[in-house]
Parts: sequence; structure tokens; C-alpha cells
Amino acid sequence: METYRGRALNAWNAGADGIYMFNFFDPLSRLWRELGDPTVLRMRSRNYFASVLGAGSMPVPHQKLIHVPTLNPAAPISTTGKEQIEFLIGEDVAESKPKPGITLHLRVKNPAVPMRMSLNGTELPKANANADWLDVPLQASMLRGGTNSLAFDAAASLKKPMSLLDLYVSILP
Repeated sequence: METYRGRALNAWNAGADGIYMFNFFDPLSRLWRELGDPTVLRMRSRNYFASVLGAGSMPVPHQKLIHVPTLNPAAPISTTGKEQIEFLIGEDVAESKPKPGITLHLRVKNPAVPMRMSLNGTELPKANANADWLDVPLQASMLRGGTNSLAFDAAASLKKPMSLLDLYVSILP
């Protein structure tokens, strides 16, 4: 539910005239009453993923046509140093009243220690480890409506590559 809401807000923010659901057969779902109204969506919990589905496996050469992040557990990003990934936020969170609870969630393998991260040029506090996930609390002012950029700077002495498997931001009203 939360991911559908984030995807719908991204579409509204991009200028969509409406939201169409393909192969969504639950006629009693709350989503039918929520997705058509950005104001309602901003009052509900929502998730914004760097990439919801990844690149897929088309049997034709299509990689040069992909201009969005493709990060997902099946296609992780490996790094031994600096890396940057962009993701969309379909609203201006800084203008929300009251201020929502916001957390950046990163699924990693072989996390780099120490690792510095910055979001849109603002250095982030140390992440809280939760199994394979790193959780970083965010302030609303750290996010932009539209494209956001997360930069990693792993330790120079990193022996094994760190793999980023997934990234999403959760917003709780």
C-alpha cells in the first residue's frame, strides 16, 4: 500500500492527469479511493524506492534507453569507494504540517565501516543497523520534491566491495 502511494505521488508530481492500475483486481482496496487524490496520499504512510522493479530482462539491447535507477536486490550496486544514486520524492516534504517521521532504509551486503553518506549535500548521521538494513532518520528539510541524490564514501581501506541491494525512504504522517 505504502509503495503504491509513493509511486502515485511521483506520477502526480511528474504531471500525470490520473492514475491507472493494471491487473489490480481488488475492488474493495482503499487504493481506489486514495490514488486519485494527492492531498489524501500525503496524509497516509508512503514509501519512495530508488527503483521499484529494476531493469528487467528484455531479450533485446535496451540498457542505453534506461535513464532511471535500476537498483534492486537482483541488480545491486557494488562499490569499493564513492558511489551516488538518485531517487525521486513526489512531494515537497519540507512543507508538510505537521512534520512527518522520515527514515532512509538501505539494504546492504558487506557494509563499509566507516562509511560517510550525504543526502543532497547534507552529511547524514550514523545509520542504525537492523539485520541487513541500515536505517537513517531524516529531517524533512533534507529531502527535495523531485530528484534527490544520495552519495556514499566508503573507507579507503575497504577490502571487499560493499553492495547496495535496495534503497527506499519511508514517510509516516
